[in-house]
Amino acid sequence: MDIIGGGTPKTTVKEYWNGDIPWLSVVDFCGRNRRVYKTEKTITEKGLEEGSTKILKKGQVIISARGTVGEVAQLGSDRAFNQLLIPLIFGNYIL
Repeated sequence: MDIIGGGTPKTTVKEYWNGDIPWLSVVDFCGRNRRVYKTEKTITEKGLEEGSTKILKKGQVIISARGTVGEVAQLGSDRAFNQLLIPLIFGNYIL
């Protein structure tokens, strides 16, 4: 098992936000469903390439590490994620 970190593209760069890539934060699953299908925010391909976030695959388990610590969810589809979340990587689950 591997543990990796995510990231947040710079919020001051408009070209990084409101794209087609779902971007997961703890508000998307905290206290709600344990399978995440939607996110409040999305990023662009440029935000993915120039930022420190990564794409995780559907089925990946993720845990919140700050703020509301210990919330657990499973991804309902591929998505990027922020640095406040920790995915648990089993096998080849990262793109």
